[in-house]
Amino acid sequence: MSKKRNTMLFFLFISPWIIGFIMFSLGPIIASIYWSFTRYSIVEAPRWVGLDNFYVIFNGFEPNFFNSVRVTVLYSIFAVPGVIIVSLLAAMMLNIPKIKGMSLFRTIYFLPSLLPMVATAIVFAFLLDPKYGLITKFYETLWY
Repeated sequence: MSKKRNTMLFFLFISPWIIGFIMFSLGPIIASIYWSFTRYSIVEAPRWVGLDNFYVIFNGFEPNFFNSVRVTVLYSIFAVPGVIIVSLLAAMMLNIPKIKGMSLFRTIYFLPSLLPMVATAIVFAFLLDPKYGLITKFYETLWY
């Protein structure tokens, strides 16, 4: 294949990721930056206030701000490494082959990742039930 065709295919295959990144990551980041410079209420249009919001926060007019920053930093310092260490220990423990009953423990450990699929299947079974399902009742109201 030619270099131009490879480049076109690359952009074709990467474009869904780029669109998703713009919509779900870059868009909210830009909106947050814009809203940080406005006074915004859910019932009013945003009003531009410039750096006033930051002035209020950093000059002590917002008493909970520095406490919130302290709690966030402490949580990041202790909880994140703690979760990583516990997860690593659990993964190492799951790979020990000589412990009796390890397959049962692996099954119990893996079970929470299966539960959302089971719950979804049950919900759709109720929705699609031929006699009492919500979708059946909806179609009955439309065509009967």
